[in-house]
Amino acid sequence: NNLKPTPAKCHYIFNLWDLSRLIQGIQMMNKDDLNEPEKVLWLWAHETCWVFLDWLVTEEDEDWFIDMLFKASWDKNRDDLEWILKKLP
Repeated sequence: NNLKPTPAKCHYIFNLWDLSRLIQGIQMMNKDDLNEPEKVLWLWAHETCWVFLDWLVTEEDEDWFIDMLFKASWDKNRDDLEWILKKLP
């Protein structure tokens, strides 16, 4: 609801194809390299930003997205993403 397409943001159309790119990115990682929960969380955050954050054009939308990423991480994992975001390119 917060990232609906507008004339200025007509490319804000997200669908299952975007979600599949996220899953494919995670599946490309070698399972032996993901032996710690922190690495899995870092990979999830990295792929999520790569798939969705790169499309956003305003700083307000990017801030909203990062807030949702933090909230999802905390709600599901009780883990703070601050250290992870420092490692993201």
